[in-house]
Amino acid sequence: MASRPSPSPPLRLGPRPLPLHWQLWLSSLLSSASGLMLLPNNLMGNPKPELQKLVAQLNQQPASQLGPALAQASASKINLFLQGVERYRTHPYQRRLKEPPAIWQAGSTRLMDYGGRGQPVLVLPSLINRPTVLDLTERQSLLRWLTTQGLHVYLLDWGTPDANEGTLSIEDYLIRAGKALAQIDTPVQLVGYCMGGLLALALAARHPDRVAQLALLATPWDFHAPNKIAALRAAQLYRLWQPLLGDLPVDLIQTLFTLLDPLGPAQKFVRFAEMTDKDEMDSFVALEDWLNDGVPLTRAMADTCLIDWYERNAPQELVDPSSIRTPTLVMIPQQDRIVPPESAEALAARLPDCRRLRVPLGHIGMIVSHSAPEQSWKPLAKWLGAH
Repeated sequence: MASRPSPSPPLRLGPRPLPLHWQLWLSSLLSSASGLMLLPNNLMGNPKPELQKLVAQLNQQPASQLGPALAQASASKINLFLQGVERYRTHPYQRRLKEPPAIWQAGSTRLMDYGGRGQPVLVLPSLINRPTVLDLTERQSLLRWLTTQGLHVYLLDWGTPDANEGTLSIEDYLIRAGKALAQIDTPVQLVGYCMGGLLALALAARHPDRVAQLALLATPWDFHAPNKIAALRAAQLYRLWQPLLGDLPVDLIQTLFTLLDPLGPAQKFVRFAEMTDKDEMDSFVALEDWLNDGVPLTRAMADTCLIDWYERNAPQELVDPSSIRTPTLVMIPQQDRIVPPESAEALAARLPDCRRLRVPLGHIGMIVSHSAPEQSWKPLAKWLGAH
């Protein structure tokens, strides 16, 4: 009797929210014809040098050829985006890393023991995305690599709030973090990434005797730097949605992130359509799977992020950095679009015992890029007391 073929994995959901990415990409390309008419006639003010160079090149071309060439190029880009999305959604890659054991749990929050010997390290990720980015693949796992450097690594996985956790606030999460910290016998090296850095900062302030050193990676502080208007716009959008929401769904969170770089997601999938290297393609899919598998924020946490931080710019209500006497490393990725360097620099300036490390990578690149091991992993491990 013939065996049945194994079922195909379900189609991926991303890139989320797909209608928004499609609309932005299509609008950009279809508006190119209008831009083409503005450029040669100097109707765009003082263009950047790149645009000035483009104007000079356009002026050398027959006008009758520009329109058809632009239409052809736009159609090609539209097709590449669609091909990239289809290729991603049907790609065979699946995550197969074995999950480490949980040694403590409160609700959906778990303390994961990655093992290793030596100085204990507790890592606090962001609440918005799953911590998978810190343990992405065999080659791109900061957490597993740290266990090979003479460190015992723990991860606090915040989890996804269930039906009974819809009222969780930042205070509730900090209480959980304090209980998780108590499960580790000796003073720890505390590491926070992105929003997890703010939680780590507050945890260190509450339990100074339990934290030997503190490392803050791509951690925001001044939410109005360098673009106050963008922060206020995100808060205003949230206020429009707020009366209709319980928690803040993943697709709305992704929409807010898209405002930071509207065409970035579509451009990624255009590049993916043309990739040929298997390892590069697998890494792309693994990272996109993480990005599209976000975590909704409870109403209280959404209010904290979008109103207290983005609108009011008041993270000091959570913790006063000047009260932290723990030696602190602040790692600032210089190509970060999510937490601009100016925002993280403002935090470093307020910490009494702080060492800055400016990393020539992006927000996610400092964790998973090919350059991350040399540029950020090794300096972090050295700070944490690796040997």
